[in-house]
Amino acid sequence: MVPPKHNSLKDFNTDAKGQEWMNAIGRISDAISNLTSIETLDLHDNDLKGDIPSEIGKLVNLSSFIVSHNVVTGAIPNGFDTLSNLQLLYLHRNCFWGTVPQLASNGQHYSSFILECGSPSHE
Repeated sequence: MVPPKHNSLKDFNTDAKGQEWMNAIGRISDAISNLTSIETLDLHDNDLKGDIPSEIGKLVNLSSFIVSHNVVTGAIPNGFDTLSNLQLLYLHRNCFWGTVPQLASNGQHYSSFILECGSPSHE
């Protein structure tokens, strides 16, 4: 029997078309919430589309989230502000709007955020 976390990673890999990482076209799946032990999630430059699921806030061990150079759109989920281990948040070269979250680790903005669509504000 395969442990549930392994199935989550497999589902995430399938949803994000992990078999084609060099030219991946997909979305970040809600199943990402099952990867609670993951510390670094680097998805940059994969032509990912859609939004970042709010379930990102369930990745309690996440210290780095990199999704730069994709086609991710939408509001930045509030879940980032509850991730006390998050130190690196790269969101640039996408099309987000809304508020850039203040990270829970020490109250500073660590995100690398290049404005290309809209004008996010800081809380």
